[in-house]
Amino acid sequence: KGDLDNAEKYYKMASSKMDIASENLINVYRKANKHSQAVEIAKALLKKDEKSARYNVILASIYKDQKKPDEAVKYCRKALRFDPTNLEAYRVLSLVYYEANKMQLARLTCIQGLKIDSNDPGLNNILGMILLKLDDESGALNQFLKVVSLRKDMIDAKMNIGAINLKYSNYDGAIKQFTEVLSYEPRNRDALLGLAVAYRGKKQFEDAKRTYEAMLKMNPKDTAAMMNMGILMYKGYENYDEAIKWFEMYKNTMGTALGMKDPVYQY
Repeated sequence: KGDLDNAEKYYKMASSKMDIASENLINVYRKANKHSQAVEIAKALLKKDEKSARYNVILASIYKDQKKPDEAVKYCRKALRFDPTNLEAYRVLSLVYYEANKMQLARLTCIQGLKIDSNDPGLNNILGMILLKLDDESGALNQFLKVVSLRKDMIDAKMNIGAINLKYSNYDGAIKQFTEVLSYEPRNRDALLGLAVAYRGKKQFEDAKRTYEAMLKMNPKDTAAMMNMGILMYKGYENYDEAIKWFEMYKNTMGTALGMKDPVYQY
C-alpha cells in the first residue's frame, strides 16, 4: 500500500528468521533509495550462502542502482559462475553495460541470455532498447512487438512501440499503445503526453486538449503540457491569443531554466 516505514518495521522483525523477509526488506530499501542499507542486508544473505546466484544478483542490482558498474559486473559474473542459466544475472548485466553506453557488450550479453530462453520478455525488451540506441529502429520495433506478444503488461515495450509509431506518424498505432499503457497505469504522465500528441497528429483536437488538461490536473506545473497546449492552440485551433497565453505560462513556469534556444521561441 506504499507504507514503506511499516513495511520496513515488520520485515526487520521477520528477517532474522526468514530470508524472504530480508529480500523484501532489500526491496523496501531500494524503493526508498536507502542503498547502503540494502547492500548491508544483501551481504548478510551472501554470508549465509556465498554461492547463491540469487543473492549475488540481488547485490549486483543494488550496485547498478548506485551507479557502481564495476561492482555490479563483478557480482553478476559471480552469479553466472554459480548458475550459468540465471536469466536475472543476464538482465542486470546487460542493463549495466547499456547504462555505461557499452552497447555491443550489452547486445552480446542479451543474446547469450536469450540462448537459454529465447522468449524471456525482459531480455527481449532490453535488446530492443539496445537496438534503438544502435539506430536499428526496425529491429527494435520487432523486439518490442515480440515482448508484448509474450507479456501484455510490459509497459516499457508498449511505450517504445508508441514512441516509434509517433515518430513515423502512425497515429492510430501510437494511440493504441499509449491507451493500453494507461489501462494499466492511468496516471502515467509520458503515456498521456504521447497520447495527446498522437491525437493532435490525427487532428482530434478536443481529445488532445482533454488529455493535456488531465496532465495539468495531475501537475499544474507540467511545462511539457503547457508547451504542447500552446502548440495545439496555435497550429490546431489557430487561436493565437490562447496560444500566447499558454506559451507565456510555460515561460513563467520555466523561469531561469529557460534557455535562449528553447523551442518556445519558435512560436
